[in-house]
Amino acid sequence: MMNNTNWLPGKREAQLAMVGNWTFVIGNTNPPPWGIPATDVSDLQNLYGEAITALQTAQNTEQRTPFVTAQCKAAFEALTAKMRYIKSRYFLTPPLTDPDLVSLELKPKDTTHTPIPVPVNQPGIEMTKWAPHTLGFRRFTATNLGGGESDYGIRVYYALVAPGAITTTEKPSATRLAAEVYILSAPPQTPADLPNSFFTRRYNDLLELPPEASGKTCYLAARFENSKGQSGPWGTMIQAVIP
Repeated sequence: MMNNTNWLPGKREAQLAMVGNWTFVIGNTNPPPWGIPATDVSDLQNLYGEAITALQTAQNTEQRTPFVTAQCKAAFEALTAKMRYIKSRYFLTPPLTDPDLVSLELKPKDTTHTPIPVPVNQPGIEMTKWAPHTLGFRRFTATNLGGGESDYGIRVYYALVAPGAITTTEKPSATRLAAEVYILSAPPQTPADLPNSFFTRRYNDLLELPPEASGKTCYLAARFENSKGQSGPWGTMIQAVIP
């Protein structure tokens, strides 16, 4: 039920407050709740007391020494290790109810569904690097309509066109050049004509092509895509000759 690794407070005073509440909840019932053995409750109470003493000593400027500081660190490591053990051993199976979790200062699991909106902005891509049969590019947000596209990746669509190909009004046909890379019979009219695609979350990325692609023109366009595979509007199509 609980898999959040951030449940343990970061500050020592807050850790003591939490474990103090634990010892109150599980130490004032006989037998202890949720099947926790009395020995584990006793161990937790003892470690709690040792950590309080160690922290008070370490905070006393007249008593604080490197040895005292190391003792305090060791005391809290032992205490938090016991807390993690009790939580993983007894608070997960059977799962505690939300009131139980609140009583232990643990956060109940959020079961509220968070909708993932469809992207609304257009991405832009621009070339940043040329190398043998490789193109480097960076992405940016070309429009700003208030969407959360910084959390999305982009799907980059591309196709190759041989030198001298003549533009036509018909949809160009695609033939396989190598592996999953296709070459078009004519320059694409719209991004929808681009048959190849890949997904990336990087702001700077590379498109590596087979050696046969060198000298051909690569047309590229992109769309933002959320984790459900839903795409936003097309960005502007660009082109570059492949080294």
